[in-house]
Amino acid sequence: MKYLTSFNFIVIIFFFLLSYSQDNYAEIQSDTLALVNGQPVTSADFKNRFELSIYPGKGEIYNLYKAKRGFLYSMIAERLLANQALRMPTNTDKYKLPEIAKHLPNQALRTLPTNTDKNEEILKKETERIFLRDALYRKVIVPKAKVTKKEIEQGVKFSVYFYILDAFYFPGTISANKFYNLADGKYYKNRVYRLADSLKIRHDSLEIGYGESNGTIEHAFFGHKPGFISKPTNTIDGWVIFRILSRKMNKKFSAAATNDREEMIRKVILSRKETKLGYDYLLSVMKGINVHVNYRIFKPLVYSIHKLLSTHRRESFEPDYYLSRNENTKLKQIYSKKLNQPMLKFNGGELTFRYVLNNLPVSGFAPIDTTIPEITYSLNTSLKFMVQNYFLAKRANQLNLQNSQEVKYNVQMFLNAYRADLVAAEITDTVHVTLDEVNKYFTQHKDEVLKDVELRLQIFTFENLDEAAKVLNKLDRLSKNSNDTTGAVWLRASQLSELGAVLAELKKGSIYGPIFIKGKYTVFRILNKRSKISHHEIIHSIQVAEDMLVAKRKREVLNKYLARLAQKQNVKIYPNRLSNVKVTPIQMLTFRYIGFGGKIIAVPTLYPHENWIKYFKRSKKIIP
Repeated sequence: MKYLTSFNFIVIIFFFLLSYSQDNYAEIQSDTLALVNGQPVTSADFKNRFELSIYPGKGEIYNLYKAKRGFLYSMIAERLLANQALRMPTNTDKYKLPEIAKHLPNQALRTLPTNTDKNEEILKKETERIFLRDALYRKVIVPKAKVTKKEIEQGVKFSVYFYILDAFYFPGTISANKFYNLADGKYYKNRVYRLADSLKIRHDSLEIGYGESNGTIEHAFFGHKPGFISKPTNTIDGWVIFRILSRKMNKKFSAAATNDREEMIRKVILSRKETKLGYDYLLSVMKGINVHVNYRIFKPLVYSIHKLLSTHRRESFEPDYYLSRNENTKLKQIYSKKLNQPMLKFNGGELTFRYVLNNLPVSGFAPIDTTIPEITYSLNTSLKFMVQNYFLAKRANQLNLQNSQEVKYNVQMFLNAYRADLVAAEITDTVHVTLDEVNKYFTQHKDEVLKDVELRLQIFTFENLDEAAKVLNKLDRLSKNSNDTTGAVWLRASQLSELGAVLAELKKGSIYGPIFIKGKYTVFRILNKRSKISHHEIIHSIQVAEDMLVAKRKREVLNKYLARLAQKQNVKIYPNRLSNVKVTPIQMLTFRYIGFGGKIIAVPTLYPHENWIKYFKRSKKIIP
């Protein structure tokens, strides 16, 4: 009887646990920061997104908890809006590409066609294709790359110095060997320059540290003393002979703790091994595949691109040339009758001219000059990259990687950002104010209107994220008190609507962006703020009042809408658990390098939507 009673107790416990709801189960998990419609926002979700994002206040260590809390509220808001998008009829005539392009993981995909009513399908397909390649790389390449203890020990020796060198370039092995035999002899040992000049050998000076070249080059001279002359080495620039002029300490490695130094070296070696394995795997995938280029399109395209790029002014911070979105659109207009023709044909398939133009920026098309040969070379390289990616994605599908958790998670993250933006725009686009409302607002808030916050801003706009990242890193290195005010302008915060409200909250010297505005990536640097009595005409003040009222109404409408969604979707929040999530307080635009080549923005931009929580708190769903 005793055992029977115990058995009955166990059965009761089993059925209790079986009937325990998903909400309650997630609720007791210590890493659950919030529940949205029964689905948890975990610490891992939060940390992954926060660490890789740019967000107001993230870089201020004393306000870090406030930034974390606001970021969590904004993540919940995005998920609420994304869930609601699935319940709403999609207005496909209203939301055309490239409006969705800011949610694509690679900025270059913003050149996708604007005449489609299948925007979400395109977004999902293009995003999935990128993450499929990465998943394939992690499955078939990463597990095979191993670093030995002996390799790390050799790396430690190689990492001690920077090497200042002479590099002598040769068209082939015969001339290289002749030079080496003479230069290594007693007579020319100290007369190498004279020998090079007499033989008309091109040479220049280099400075190379460990990990900055490749293993072949490092093994040619690393570990040797000044005066050493290497044997001819086959490089990407042809055959090269190196002569060590001098050495200096490599502080990047020598100043690091032993464990950190070995880990840095391990990463260098691992990266090289993965690259080699990836190249070999790619060759196996492409084996037996013959690709034919439609030169009736290719040649005119080269000259059209040459004509467009020849009008560009080279920027000091960006040595390469890129096609802008408008220029890509212009190419489609020029070749509108040929867009559906095959540009590339191969065994069992083809890629159309439209596909090539859509994916041209994604494929790394960035010639270093505007000459016909350079554009031809860069275009050929891009076409090769497109074909390789096509077959890599195909191989990944054959391995069923499209159903892997990693691919699904990453694709869903970008889809959620897209859907949330659609719903937010649809809700706020309904906001309008009458003249009587504006006059009333002006009367009631006259002092506030006349003291509208003005922001002194440096505004940088870019066609692609690579340019944005370089300038952003440069701005990060500037002191907050830097006197650099190039291109600075004063703007009223109300002119920038919701964005103005975000910028007005930031401190002097803060940097915000890049964010996608009117087809370009924009970075703001706040130089100064002021709020003093305006001396403009009263009609101008009325316009200010209208801008402020519309912006205020939009925020209120969206915040109340989010609060209602939170109630409907049974949101529960555990903000105190945020203190257990350790994050790095650094503002940084972060890229994710994709297996087999290429890079994407690591996570979609999260727009600050925090104040809905004030309305939601009344429902008492915040749990301490």
